Formats: sequence, C-alpha cells, structure tokens
Amino acid sequence: MNLSVKKKIFLSLFLIYISCDESSEVGLELGNNNNFQSKYIEIPLSASNIFFDSVRTDLSSLIFGQYDNPTFGKTKAIGYTQFSPEIISPDLVTEDLSIAPNDSSVLDSIKIFLSYSYLHGEEVSEEQEVSVRLIEDTLFASGIYLSSKSVPVEMVKAPVGFSRFTVNKEEDSLLTIPLTLQYGNFIFNQVKEGVSDRKLREITKGIAFDPGINNNLIVGFDLNNEFSRIILYFHNPKEDTIVLNYRLRFDSPLSKYYSNYTTDRSSSTLSGIETKNLKEFNLNNNIYWQSATGIYPIIDLKE
Repeated sequence: MNLSVKKKIFLSLFLIYISCDESSEVGLELGNNNNFQSKYIEIPLSASNIFFDSVRTDLSSLIFGQYDNPTFGKTKAIGYTQFSPEIISPDLVTEDLSIAPNDSSVLDSIKIFLSYSYLHGEEVSEEQEVSVRLIEDTLFASGIYLSSKSVPVEMVKAPVGFSRFTVNKEEDSLLTIPLTLQYGNFIFNQVKEGVSDRKLREITKGIAFDPGINNNLIVGFDLNNEFSRIILYFHNPKEDTIVLNYRLRFDSPLSKYYSNYTTDRSSSTLSGIETKNLKEFNLNNNIYWQSATGIYPIIDLKE
C-alpha cells in the first residue's frame, strides 16, 4: 500500500490508542508577515505492518491491568517484581529511617505502596481490583525480560494481598495494598533472623500483581519512586509502644521487575492477522501501531 498524509493511521504508543483520519498542516507561526510562502509536496510511500511476538518490559514502569480496544483486542498485563531491604546512603541526613526489628519485635501490619506513573482507559471512576500472588520461580537481575515471558504464580492458595481501588482523584498518587499478616510474619521472621539480602530474595522469590477479571484500565507504577515500597509496621513491647517501620524496596540493582502481556484479538479488527514473529501484514489499507503488543508499521523509503 501507499502511505500519504491522507491515509488512516491507528496508533498506539505503548498502550495509548490514537486514530488519525484527517490531513493537517504543520508550519511555523509567522504572524502577519506576508513575505513568506509555504510550499509542500506529497510523497507517496509504500507501507505495511509487522508483528513482533515480544517486546522488552523490564526497563521502565511496571504495567498492570487490562483493557479492551476494538481495533487491537483485549490486553491483560501482569506485573512481576522482587524486593530487597532499603539501603539509605550514609550521606543522606534524615530521621525517616528503616529500623530493623529485634528478637522481641511484634509485627502489626504490612502494606505495599506503589507510585502511579501511567494510566490508560476511559472509565477511570470504575473500581479496579488487584491481587498480590507469590511467584514460584526465580527472577534474575542480569536477565532480559520480554512481554511474552510468564512466571508461574501460586493460584491454588488465596492471594497474600488484595485491594479494590479507583484512580479518578488527582490527589491519588499512591496505590496502597494491605498484605496478610501471615505473609508479613514470614518476611518479618527472616529479617529478625538476620538473613542476607540475597538470601531474602531467594526465599521470597517475588510477587505478582494480577488484575481482576472486570478491570478495564491499564495502570503503570514507578518502582524507582521513593514512595514505592513495602513497609512492615511493628513495635517492641519490651521497650516502648512506638510504631516503627522496616522497609523493602523494588529498585535495588540486584532485584528485577517486568510485565507480561497477553492479547486476545479474536473480537478485534486485527482478528484475522497471523500472529507469527516478524510476520508482515496489510489490512484494510491502514497502518496499525501498538508497540506494547508488538504491532509496528514498516515504511519503505527506497522509492
């Protein structure tokens, strides 16, 4: 096919869906000066599409949720992450310290805090669900993780964390997910025994954020944000009743996180394309672009 400024382009940069139907003129704002004339020429270009069966997802935000788009299909994203004890630089002057528990410490609660970085979907006022499940395999910090890779998670037992939430308030910058005391004490006891950071990662393996079946938003989390962390709240009954906290973070160089995407195109415009890696396709004389699920345009500049 030939692609010019008047051809329709279905564009999705990551999971942002944009369709363009009309031509537009792009130029400089020259005010009332009439000494300039603008000219242009249309250059038809041959274009098609190509499908990649996977894209890299371990370099930016952790993506979670699901969204149904009539053109590209229904995409579900599960986020996987490890965590490590927080390390505060000795050069940082602060009283907000992560305190290690002692033998008599008692855990009161444990919560995950995730800083929002991305949101896609129209129904932002609708309630979403997230289940936190245990990873049953090891993530490797030195590995490269692609969207097609899935990690087995514990599905028989109940999740170790669950929350219903909405993201329609501007002041909502963090998602808070309470975890069970049973899982919290499992981590807490390892810390009290003084296991190394590496051993803690090996024992816990990591967690997965699984969307509810009725979710209709794609949400991104910035795990490098200072407020994205797991906090264990505890007290020392033999010393005082002050609530202390011990913190775990997701952005350690020795930890790994990434997202897995699965897309059902059976009811979408692209239901007829062959989803084979590096397979080129043409459909309806249009260009389609959804980088998250591997749909890219190819423009031939040789002509």
